[in-house]
Amino acid sequence: MSDKTEQCKHNVYADWHTHQCPRKAWKDGYCKQHHPDTIAERDRKRREKWERESAANRKVWALQSAAPDLLEACKAALRDRFGWDDPCVDRDPITNVLRAAIAKAEGKP
Repeated sequence: MSDKTEQCKHNVYADWHTHQCPRKAWKDGYCKQHHPDTIAERDRKRREKWERESAANRKVWALQSAAPDLLEACKAALRDRFGWDDPCVDRDPITNVLRAAIAKAEGKP
């Protein structure tokens, strides 16, 4: 076995006991994986990823909570604009968009 001074000085926990990391020391007595700078960089990247995912989830949750109100607003706008069976409805692009949005929200083709 190699000299302990050449080994990483980090203690590794495994199977209810600890042992010294067997990797060769890279800088300041630590291997690349266990060096404090590497750990800090890895944690920073993990935290940034979590923050991005968390922000995306907050947007999804906000849309999901607003969806029922948006569906009712689309239905009310369609009712107020022409009524459901007005023959002019098919020629109006806004009404077609409203009908498509309502159908999509209700799971209809």
